[in-house]
Amino acid sequence: MSDNIEKKSHQLISRKLFLSVLNDIIFDALETQDFDELLQRLVDRLAKIIDVDGCFITIWDEETGQTKPGAAYGPLRDVYKKIIMAPGKPTITDAVLEAGKPLVVQDAWNTTFASHRITRQFTAKSILGIPIFQGKKKLGAALFAFNDHRDFLDQEIEYCEQAVRQISLAIANVKNLAALKASEDKYRLAAEALKQRETHLAEAQENAKMGSWENDIQLGNAIWSEGLFRLFDLPINSEVPEDDDLIKLVAKPDRRHFSDTLFAAVEDRKLAPLEFKTIHGRHLVGEIFLDSKLNKIAGTFQDVTEQRQLQAELFQARKLESIGILAGGIAHNFNNILTVIMGNYEILRASPLAGSSERKVLDQCLAAVDRAALLTRQLLVVSQKHELSPAAINLNSLITELVNLLQPLIGGHISITTTLSPELSMVYADPSHLQQVIMNLTLNARDALESGGKLNIHTESIQKDGCNWSAVTVKDSGTGIDSANLPHIFEPFFTTKDEGKGTGLGLATVASIVEQSHGRIEVESQLGKGTSITLYLPAREHLQESTTAIRSLAIPQNRPATNVVLLVEDHESLRNIAQFVLEKAGYKILTAADGVQAKRLFADNPHPDLLLTDIQLPHGISGIQLADELRAELNDLPIIFMSGLRDDISKFGDATFLPKPFRPHELVAAVEKALL
Repeated sequence: MSDNIEKKSHQLISRKLFLSVLNDIIFDALETQDFDELLQRLVDRLAKIIDVDGCFITIWDEETGQTKPGAAYGPLRDVYKKIIMAPGKPTITDAVLEAGKPLVVQDAWNTTFASHRITRQFTAKSILGIPIFQGKKKLGAALFAFNDHRDFLDQEIEYCEQAVRQISLAIANVKNLAALKASEDKYRLAAEALKQRETHLAEAQENAKMGSWENDIQLGNAIWSEGLFRLFDLPINSEVPEDDDLIKLVAKPDRRHFSDTLFAAVEDRKLAPLEFKTIHGRHLVGEIFLDSKLNKIAGTFQDVTEQRQLQAELFQARKLESIGILAGGIAHNFNNILTVIMGNYEILRASPLAGSSERKVLDQCLAAVDRAALLTRQLLVVSQKHELSPAAINLNSLITELVNLLQPLIGGHISITTTLSPELSMVYADPSHLQQVIMNLTLNARDALESGGKLNIHTESIQKDGCNWSAVTVKDSGTGIDSANLPHIFEPFFTTKDEGKGTGLGLATVASIVEQSHGRIEVESQLGKGTSITLYLPAREHLQESTTAIRSLAIPQNRPATNVVLLVEDHESLRNIAQFVLEKAGYKILTAADGVQAKRLFADNPHPDLLLTDIQLPHGISGIQLADELRAELNDLPIIFMSGLRDDISKFGDATFLPKPFRPHELVAAVEKALL
């Protein structure tokens, strides 16, 4: 050995330096919580104890059962941590940990460790390895390396051991702190997740209009979710109500059922579903759950008010559908009968009976037929089986014309006035149906003014809910409507009138027409103070008012038969009266009772000038199918469809629809127009 090496080998370590290093290690342990930064500081401190050429801290990885680089002092400082261990190859750390005490390796290149590429990356000749333990738990090793041969003094080994013991405390402390932080993070994340779940649960309950509760049977401690406070319309931060106070939040008719169900669950362990209404009108349903081990009872409630309303509306829709089916049958058969009666009476009225008592009887019969036809139309409107024919309407003009006709109907004991806005916008609706709406509302008001009073029809332009409306209000000073009946006044067949004085279709017809016209209705009424019904119809700007010319009611007299009409009608009386009226008007008529006869007539006779057919025909061929087949032979054949129910005839383009019941002059007018 050289003199320099000999001198270095026997140089004693200054105790002051050693204590300073220990102090620095303690300071680093307290100040540094980052594990990698701590290892680098510690290895730098160790290198000061002995004047080493390289110093290393290796870490034992419990998961893999192998050592891995921790930190280095010396030439390998920046690359040491990047070195990848070769699995299964022996390392100095393995040997040191296996020995469990300081281990000196001389001539490292000629040992089994020389094959390991970590050893090959530095030129260490002599290495002192000291294990790092926490109790019996392996943490790693501290390695002191010299490029040349070095004999380690006992003092050096002792000081290094003491320093490493302090390092083990520092490493263990940081690992414990890291584990504690990880645990805290875990619990914090768990708490945040729990809070988030509670938030999500609260949001879900709010969206689902639900609430939950829990009650300790022995202690009587009740816990409510926020949603439950909302269901009972209580402030969320208020106290959970006591039993007596809770019962008071339930609607009176349901209180007995509510308390009996809860009592049976608590006392007898009998669980049953709950359904009740609150005093604020909410319809709640709930389930009760029992945890006998924890002696707890819990449950959920859900607001199903909207669902129950939808069910009621569905029931109403099905009822209307049934009415529609009934109305369809009535329209097909009853309207045929009414058309025959109307036709015969019109013919009789044209005879020389003017001013006679017989003529008055006929007029009364015809008025009765008109009322029957109106009732049939109302059924079709309520069931939405009657198609609208919308046009541009000036409501002020329509009301002005109607008032002159209505005054005699409502009687002199009722004062009828109008307040019509000159700035009222046009509406787009069926004129005849709107006339019926105003008439129904007026006559309904008349019945509420038996002892006399005032009736006012008011119009104005209103902007509401972001839309422009033309509003019509019919207001009376009559008896008013009881609050219990108010929600039902637009239901079909609902009436508060005495038996035989009302059909229950008047206001139902009004509601159906307004709904089909994309409008809405509002009602205000108090007993003894009268009723106000307002119709809101969508306002339409820049529309030209539609006008309908009034045709003569007279039946055209005999004239030369020039046009041939193929008449197809299964109802014999109606077929006969239509034939009589049209022949009297100067047309040649071919008659058939069904589609089969009509096709034979079409084949055996010169092509007719017009097909006049009922839509619903027997023997498997409808009026629409018949028209299809005849149009295939004669594509410009004019067509008039007759029916009490309007069907889809749009594919025939210029085809005419004649609704039943109709009067003779209406039949003749339709034929004239079709043949133009």
